[in-house]
Amino acid sequence: MPNTFLLLLAWVSLNNMVLKRSLRRVGFVPPQVNQTLALSLLALALLASLASSVFNLYEKFWWLDEALHTYFTFSLTLVLALYGYGKVLTGCHQHRILLVLTIAGLGLACGSLWEIAEWGYDQTVSSEAIYGTTNPITDMSDSMTDLIMNLAGSLAAGITSLSMLAIEVDMREEEP
Repeated sequence: MPNTFLLLLAWVSLNNMVLKRSLRRVGFVPPQVNQTLALSLLALALLASLASSVFNLYEKFWWLDEALHTYFTFSLTLVLALYGYGKVLTGCHQHRILLVLTIAGLGLACGSLWEIAEWGYDQTVSSEAIYGTTNPITDMSDSMTDLIMNLAGSLAAGITSLSMLAIEVDMREEEP
């Protein structure tokens, strides 16, 4: 699993750099580039989750649930951070650790709500409806692993958004 996850991470990073360069060439400024990039990552996460359910990939790859929890939480938290930061938070340069922890907390909260929704759905409908498997998803080990993966994705989004937002701040300071 670690090798596959690292390959996936490298592939996503490479595609993001290519997308970023392409968007800048057509006239997007850094805030637009970052937001477009973050939204594209979220769209990819949604498509991967949908494909995993439709094609029963959760049954074929035991690690996919954890990988998608990490990636989905990362992409959702990154979108929320980039849109929310400009509207609500201030002091990026003075409070970097606080910013990362706030963004990570936001992502972890979203992941926790997802786990509650999974549990509720499993209680009222069936575990087969979500993953096409007879294994119940209410298993405490599965929930804890999912929450840990959500935390990892949230922290990664906090750190990533910090560097993306620093570029935006630098660009604003250069404007006349």
